[in-house]
Order: sequence, then C-alpha cells, then structure tokens
Amino acid sequence: MNKKVINTIVSAAFVVTVSTAMITTVHAESTEGSSQIMNLPQSSNRSSTPRPEMDKSVETVIYNGQRIEMKPESDDIKNAKPVTVSGNGAEMGQQNKKGRAQCEVFELGDTRRPSQDFIDISAYQSMLDQADFNYMKSKGITGVVVKLTEGTSWRNQYARQQIAMARQAGMKVSTYHFSHFQNKAQAEAEADYYAKYARELGLGNNTLMVNDAESDALKNGYGTQNSIYFALRLINHHHFDNVLHYMPGSWCNNILNANQLGNDSIWLAGYPYSPSKNNLWYTNREAWQFSSMMRIPNYNGTLDVNTDYTGRFTYPKTQQQLPKETPLQNTYFEVWNANGNTFNDRFMQSWRQSTKSMAGHVYEARGYIITS
Repeated sequence: MNKKVINTIVSAAFVVTVSTAMITTVHAESTEGSSQIMNLPQSSNRSSTPRPEMDKSVETVIYNGQRIEMKPESDDIKNAKPVTVSGNGAEMGQQNKKGRAQCEVFELGDTRRPSQDFIDISAYQSMLDQADFNYMKSKGITGVVVKLTEGTSWRNQYARQQIAMARQAGMKVSTYHFSHFQNKAQAEAEADYYAKYARELGLGNNTLMVNDAESDALKNGYGTQNSIYFALRLINHHHFDNVLHYMPGSWCNNILNANQLGNDSIWLAGYPYSPSKNNLWYTNREAWQFSSMMRIPNYNGTLDVNTDYTGRFTYPKTQQQLPKETPLQNTYFEVWNANGNTFNDRFMQSWRQSTKSMAGHVYEARGYIITS
C-alpha cells in the first residue's frame, strides 16, 4: 500500500528532575509553551524494612507526544554489567524461533502466504549475493532491514556490502540494532554505538532505525523506559527521525508497553505453523514478521520474511504516473536512481524539477510519485 511521507518533527526530550525529599509541586513549561503543574508524592520512610538504594530523583520525558515518568533505578540496575556478545551475535526473531522448527517451509512468491514485502538479515546471511537480491526484488521484495550492531562491542562486518547489494537491486534499506541494555546509561551507549556505525556507512537522517528488543536482559522491568531512552538518544542527539521497536508478539503489552513506545512504532514477530494470507496477525501494527522459513533458489538456508502494513519498510511495488496538470508545490519526494542511491528534496515550484547535485549526478522526479 502507498504510504504518505511523514517529515517527522520530534521535540527535544522534556525532562524534569526534582528531589523527592524536597518539594511536592513542580511548575514546568513544556516545549510547546504550555504550562503544566505536576504533583509529586512525598517520600515516606516509616517502614523499618531495608530497601534497595534508589536514585532519589524523578525524571519525566516527552516521547511520541506523551509525558512519561521514568522509574528510578536501584543500585542493582544502575550497576548491571553489560552483556558480552560473541561470534556472529544474536539473530532477529530468536525468541520466536524457539520451538518453531516445524513451521512450514515455502518459496518466495507463494501466493497462499501473507504478502512477502521485505526481509531482515544479519551476518548469518553473509552468503547472499547480488543475484539473490535481484531475484528477490523481481519477486516483490522491495525492502531489507540490515543488522548493524549489537550491544556496544559487535558490528556486522558484512553490512556495507549487504546495503550496497540491496540498493543495487532497488530495495529500500532500513537497519536494526540488537539491544541488551539494562539501564539508561547502557541504552544511550548502545544508541551511540549504533548511530556511529550507521553514519560510517553513509546512512542519512531519514533511515528507519529499529530497536530489536527481545534480549532476556530487557526483562528486568526497565525494558520499556530503556527503549525510550535508546530512541530519544537516536532522535535528539544523533538526529535520526525514524525509529521503531521490534519485539515478539507475546512481549507486546506484557514485557514491553506498546502504548508508551508508540502504537504506530511497533513491528511484531509471530510465526504461525502454516502462515496464510487469509489469517493475518497484528494488522494494527507497522509490520509483521510472520516466518523465518522462506526459501529462494540457489541459497542454502531460509530467510525471515515480513508483511509491511504501512509502507515504512518498502518502496511501492509499482510507480504511479502523476498527471502533468497536477500541481506539486511543497510536495515531499524520495527519489532514487537505477543504482539505488537516494536523495530527498522538497520540490517548490512545479510538477517536475531537478534536485540538487549529489555525488556529481542530477536526479529528477520525472512526474512520478515515488513515495506517496
């Protein structure tokens, strides 16, 4: 389906920190200029039962238009040791793949299955070559999500070539980071690590950046707020304006709070034993990873495959010709050439206008709606 291009505007995180031992009413002005009164309960230390030492401050942030009060961290949480990553790292969907070895294997293009719109890959799929990407594009796969990083010590050494091959095939490229953060400091450190590699790979601000939130480390009761810290770090500090959260369907509103993370910012995984186009799951979310058992010719292995409900992960399967008489003033386009290079610009005067030069080339809209 076509998706309107949203030029996301995210205000900086609004943070209020007060000592709970001091004042109980805080007068604050939001980033939108409206005054807010927040009543904070006074702490009570009447109980003689020892409690874990807590951070004595209350922090409030603005995320996805919501004011969210963050839970203070105990010393155990603040001092948690980072998870060690080794080998090829973790693979997206590992929580769902447990006990799903008997799910039906099917070929890309099987029309009995849910729409096969995009794949997600990591170092485990390093054997995919250009012919494989070209074949998948010819069969309707128009997007790929490439794993870049995990924790603060692992990088996908194949990411650059995987991105290049996907672009050469004409696919939209998104990325993901496998998260292990257990507290705010780790969440922000992992976001920094992820963003640094993304910039080294030449990825722009509009790249879809995904928090792969399925590690057992996120089950400590702070998974939601640390995912928010992770996203805000990418948005406010690194200026990536398109952040989503991936999780197993069973975690949604159980382990992680989808309402706080943003109901329009969720990609869910759930594997039916026999996925069918007549039995779609999670249609109220952005996308659904419905199988890890899709095959393509001449590739020794299976692939994760996803249905894109809203168009955030994919290019339209067909381009729509725009009538020449239709004015396009102030219309936002995403334009790419045959080599998959992308460039964003706002066309201010007419239905056809060249963009700026980039890397010695000039790109044109040519009357097509590329993303609409």
